[in-house]
Amino acid sequence: MTRIKVDCSGMLWLTLCCLIACLTISDAVGFEVGPILKKVQTHYNALDTLKAEFEQTSFQAMLQETVIEKGWLAIDKPDRMIWTYTQPSPKVALIESGFVWLYVAPDKHLYGEHTQNYAQHLFYQLISGTIVLTDTFSISDAGTPEEPADSNQIRLKLVPRETHPTIESIIVIFGPDFLIRQTSVFDHFGNTTTCSLSGYTLNPNLPETTFHLEISRPVTITDFTGQKLEESIISQSKAITLK
Repeated sequence: MTRIKVDCSGMLWLTLCCLIACLTISDAVGFEVGPILKKVQTHYNALDTLKAEFEQTSFQAMLQETVIEKGWLAIDKPDRMIWTYTQPSPKVALIESGFVWLYVAPDKHLYGEHTQNYAQHLFYQLISGTIVLTDTFSISDAGTPEEPADSNQIRLKLVPRETHPTIESIIVIFGPDFLIRQTSVFDHFGNTTTCSLSGYTLNPNLPETTFHLEISRPVTITDFTGQKLEESIISQSKAITLK
């Protein structure tokens, strides 16, 4: 059985990588950080679509275990995003038109939920773009990178202004082109999830099939708490087809 967090708080980094620069930026930012965020937002606002490769490294403190996963992602603004994991086992995270889906192929398990049902959680607020980034986080310079070769990188540290049940801080690294290169999410329990992005394609032509899943029966369908859902929920989404 594939081990997976279904509370979704651990999936924050999935949306943060692409949405951080698309959220509204307030004027209440520091003199040094403010111009950086505005340049980042200007860059991402010029994009309608985006595709990139990712590598996710998750350290689980309780198990003293590190898991590495790889795949690709695509985003079609304003509300479609897909993360396709290819290694070591296949799964797909899909956000489209108010739905969040996660299909774990080895388990034949589809998790689904309306984003509005979890709008109180930071993960879903980031997906829906209903928060102002600088109202939610204190943002500061994360300091000089350890490697001199990375001196052109921009490193920012995000700390929730109000105590978050899981997130302690987030480090976001931008390249000199203001594209996000890496995010690291640190929680209160010593767990760290790092996502590195590479191989960007800006404004690619993405066919409709990019954001569509065909899933063969039998399949278990639940929400992210494990509560069973009826197949009829699939009819409310244009992105999922059961066959």
